[in-house]
Amino acid sequence: MYLEVFQELNEEKRLRIINAGYKVFGANRYAKASVSEIAKEAGIAKSMVFHYFGTKKDFYFFLMDHCYTLFIDAFAHLKVMEITDFFERIETYSQAEMSILRMYPNLFKYIMRFYYERDPEVFEGVMDVITKSLSLGMSMTLDGVDRSKFKSDVDLEQLAKMIRWMGEGISNQFMEFDEKALDVIEREMSSAMNVLKSSLYKEAYL
Repeated sequence: MYLEVFQELNEEKRLRIINAGYKVFGANRYAKASVSEIAKEAGIAKSMVFHYFGTKKDFYFFLMDHCYTLFIDAFAHLKVMEITDFFERIETYSQAEMSILRMYPNLFKYIMRFYYERDPEVFEGVMDVITKSLSLGMSMTLDGVDRSKFKSDVDLEQLAKMIRWMGEGISNQFMEFDEKALDVIEREMSSAMNVLKSSLYKEAYL
C-alpha cells in the first residue's frame, strides 16, 4: 500500500526522494541517519516519508531494492550476458554503472555504507543482500564468458573479485560523484582493464 502511493508521484519527485535517501544513508550509519534530514533534503514533510514507505527500515531496504532494479534493468537493456568477451563485458558493465551514477550521484556511497552496516535492526537483512549481490555479481561477470582467451594459469573468479575491489578503491578517492569525478573513474578503470587484458589474454586475442 505504501509503495503504491509513492509510485503515483511524478518522476521528478520520486527521483528527489530517492536521491535524498541515498545521500543521507550514504553519509551516516543507519542509526544516525535522520528521517528529518531525508525529508528536508527531498523538500517534503517528515510524515510523508512514513506515508510513502512505512518505516525508516522499510525505506532503507527499498533503496537497495531500487538499486538492484536499476542495475538489472540496465544490464538487460545492454544485453550484457550475451557478451562473451570478458573485458568487453566489464566495459559495458562499467558504462551502465556510470550512467546510473550520473542519475543517482549518492548511490555508490549508500551501497558502500550499506555493505558495512552492522546495526542490529538491519543486520540480518543486510547480510542477506550481501550474499545475494555477491553471488549475482560473480554470475553476471563470469557466466558465459569465453575462458579460452585467457592464459591457462588465470583464476577468473579471483580476477573478478580483484576488479571489484579495484573499482571500489578508485571510486573511494572521491567525495562527490560529479561529472568530472565519473569521467576520471571511467578513464582509470578503462586503463586498468587494458593493462589486465594485455597481461592475461593470450597473444592471439590482443
